[in-house]
Amino acid sequence: MSDNLQRQKAKTSSYTWFKDQEGKPKPYLERSAWRQRPRVHLFDYDAFRCDLRQIELQLHWSNEQLYKFELVVNEYSRNPTIENYLRVRREFPEVEIEIAEFAGVPSLFALREEFENQGIDPRLVWGCLSADEPAIDALCLRLMELLVEREKISKHEPGHIQKRRATISDAMVNYLIVWILESIDSRERDVRIPASLPVLVRHLLTGTKPDLHAAFCRGVELYYLVQRVARSLKPDEKLSINKLASIADIPRIRAARLLKDEEFKELLARTVR
Repeated sequence: MSDNLQRQKAKTSSYTWFKDQEGKPKPYLERSAWRQRPRVHLFDYDAFRCDLRQIELQLHWSNEQLYKFELVVNEYSRNPTIENYLRVRREFPEVEIEIAEFAGVPSLFALREEFENQGIDPRLVWGCLSADEPAIDALCLRLMELLVEREKISKHEPGHIQKRRATISDAMVNYLIVWILESIDSRERDVRIPASLPVLVRHLLTGTKPDLHAAFCRGVELYYLVQRVARSLKPDEKLSINKLASIADIPRIRAARLLKDEEFKELLARTVR
């Protein structure tokens, strides 16, 4: 059997196959296999060569496969785009690679003064470098405090532009979030992510009421309203504006709008059928 066939067979046997909505096979690595993948360190040459040797022994790769892997990984190291990362992951799914670009001792010392100028204790950042959960939690809380202070600066306040510029910048917050995530990834142990980190990320990426979630909440609210209406209506009783306003405890004008809502009418028709 050729090396390519052997490798393809090894890949297929390590997958658990699911079906997607169209009934097509969907490959998804089992958690145990996913966690056991060898990890390649990219930023230490000696460690990199040692990892390649381990891969050769563990995965029984040929010299040709090792050479191709090294070319693809080196391209990612030179230009760490998502396209190059995808190439590594899709062509070599049985291997994980180191991805840290920002988190490290050199950047910590280089940006120490910048951290202090924006109200961040460099010791918190240092603690995050080892993915220490209390340090991550403390840094995220501090970033939240600085963001809250910035948002409280009124636009009508004299010199508000200069005052906002003197506070924490979005660029710094985003940089430190990536720093934290890279540090977590670099630790070869389980790390419990503090709740403050997703709260901070949610604030920056979606806010508390993104459109998608608002649409979901409206759908849920509409579903339960229709259930209440269906239970309250007598057989063959026509739903009036006053009746709907009474059942839902809403103003008549909103009840009138609901009775014209196509989604509401369709859901109600299916429920009372």
